[in-house]
Amino acid sequence: MAFDWGDYETLAESLRNGDEASQRSAISRLYYSVLHRARIKLESTDSNFIFSEDKPSHQQVWDTYLRKGRTFNSIGNKGKQLKKNREMADYKSDIKRLDDVVEESFQTAKTILAYLNQIQ
Repeated sequence: MAFDWGDYETLAESLRNGDEASQRSAISRLYYSVLHRARIKLESTDSNFIFSEDKPSHQQVWDTYLRKGRTFNSIGNKGKQLKKNREMADYKSDIKRLDDVVEESFQTAKTILAYLNQIQ
């Protein structure tokens, strides 16, 4: 049975209000939940999208959305912003206003997922 990437969102929600390590983990898990759901949506709705293991997966997904037009463009832009937050959470030793970054990440993810749900 395939892994349900939405489970990462559930985990992120449970970590959201914890200590710094929990909040950083929440941002990271949330990002991967959204990334993989966006990839799966592309694979199921765009016959021209072929996911390549040889190319950076994050870039393939977000760049494909950016090339597709209006709503898709928003998904790509917001996906790249969420990726920046994830990279900050995973690699930066000092994050100013981490609570704000957490909240921004959850709002951005919510918006992306709403757009993904609109795609037929």
